[in-house]
Amino acid sequence: MATLLDVPRPSTTRGFTLLELACVVTVISILVSLAVPNYRVYRDRALAAEATVNIETIAYLEQVTILERGAPVACPPNPAEIPAPTARFAAMPAWQRVGFAPEGKVRFQYRVETKGEAFTVVAVGDVDQDGVRSEYRIDSATMAQTAEHPGE
Repeated sequence: MATLLDVPRPSTTRGFTLLELACVVTVISILVSLAVPNYRVYRDRALAAEATVNIETIAYLEQVTILERGAPVACPPNPAEIPAPTARFAAMPAWQRVGFAPEGKVRFQYRVETKGEAFTVVAVGDVDQDGVRSEYRIDSATMAQTAEHPGE
């Protein structure tokens, strides 16, 4: 005959100890602390890609304008203020003559400076909102992009 001492009991040592949970949380914290700075760098690069794509487009449109009209069109800064973080691109007559009208909001202020048949497309913005502006340029003479990132 079986007694109460012979009946198997469920184990009371199920689950994780506090020490095991603390170790897991520590490892996850270390991984996150390594990943977040890299994430910010990649995010800022992706946001800055707007400027490089748009100034290439504007430079191409200015070349078309030179072929059609004989001279580039100087375009005032648009938006009027450097966006923080984004702003609408206003439909101004000079920009309409060039044919540049981005959809939605932009993170950079764009302008076109002209001198005779030469032009320079400039984009200025502060993507990471640290108060330091980045500037991207394309000069019509070389059609090469240059970028300035003070403080980096």
